[in-house]
Amino acid sequence: MASLAQTAPTIDGTVSVSTTATQFDGSNFRLYAFNVVTDINFSEKFSIGFDLDQGRQSFDNGPTLNMSRVQIEPTWTFENDAYLGAYLQTASTNFSFASVTIDNVGIFGGYNQERWSVEAYLGQSSTEFSLPDRLEVRNAGLTFVASPTEKLEFFGHYARAEIKNSGGAGDITLSAIGTEYDFGNGIMSYASAGTFEFNIAGDSKATHMAIGGGAQLSEIGLEAPGMLTVELAKTDYGFGVEQTQVTVGWVIGIGNGNVTPLNGIARIARGGIRGPFIGGIGAFGVAGGFAG
Repeated sequence: MASLAQTAPTIDGTVSVSTTATQFDGSNFRLYAFNVVTDINFSEKFSIGFDLDQGRQSFDNGPTLNMSRVQIEPTWTFENDAYLGAYLQTASTNFSFASVTIDNVGIFGGYNQERWSVEAYLGQSSTEFSLPDRLEVRNAGLTFVASPTEKLEFFGHYARAEIKNSGGAGDITLSAIGTEYDFGNGIMSYASAGTFEFNIAGDSKATHMAIGGGAQLSEIGLEAPGMLTVELAKTDYGFGVEQTQVTVGWVIGIGNGNVTPLNGIARIARGGIRGPFIGGIGAFGVAGGFAG
């Protein structure tokens, strides 16, 4: 029994429940999201990550949008703190009258030190869109995180997708940076910014900025686990079109999991979602969804 207890898997993760009120071009809608990020640790060298994102968005006098994303990633860690893994990701968006599913597979590797870490990935995507010919999408991304002190952290992410078919080619790029500060009394704050660019049938670019903070519920007089978070965000699509968002969330850590918000651009800046199209639609799109 003692031997079995020592070899039993452990689970580290983060669970988030959030609601987002959004105003876009004179219209209002609301997103409800549930996000889970976990690592099942079978040993110090092998783990399997599992992500689950679910969102439901309601529009004023309009259709309902349902979003989901699932990812599984086995990871091998070496004695020098380098790691290597593979990922399988499926994201889907369903309107009352249409739906699309994107499958994304690839490999990743990185190096994790006490004060900094770096990770890169390569992958390929396919979609269930009905197209006249086969659409090839190749993804690549890079993430860097640095912690100069125990309370201060900087992070950034850049991803690019190359799209090819018989009619031509194009690309999508997603970039984001952010910083987080822990005040040490159960209070934290963060800020993030990013851009999402399409170069397919013409050029388009969206910019996004967000500020947020969180407080441990036990520190504000509530006998409850986890952290209450609030985020204010604004997206500029150009041509005078803007989107504003207010998100309130509840985040709980499991095991050694980080109590970090899973909604918004900060998750993208940490490299939390692979694939620039999936991450970009989640953080920048009117539907606002896969990143929770």
